[in-house]
Amino acid sequence: MAKNDYYTIVAKILVYLYRKYKGLTSDNEKIIPMSSDYPVEEKQLMETIGMMQEQGFIKGAIVREWGGEIVMVDYDSLKITPQGIDYLRENSTIRKVCETLKEAAQIWSLFM
Repeated sequence: MAKNDYYTIVAKILVYLYRKYKGLTSDNEKIIPMSSDYPVEEKQLMETIGMMQEQGFIKGAIVREWGGEIVMVDYDSLKITPQGIDYLRENSTIRKVCETLKEAAQIWSLFM
């Protein structure tokens, strides 16, 4: 899958937030649009995060305008939910993506 594919971005966000939840992240790890970890424009990243919130995978400060379009995401406020952890563990597409992510290797053993 491409680095900017929906499932790749979702997997990276969920892995990062789960690692953050477990206290396994460093201070320099952040969700930043157009970075090597998240190679998508901010609008696409905010839409993806909005979809993840609507599905119950994450929670955090997401500001929407009157029509429902996302205008701001406080990336530092994002947290994984129990549904997000279950999705990370049980979804076969996400699992395949995670098997290729070096940052996922550290947490994958926690699921076994």
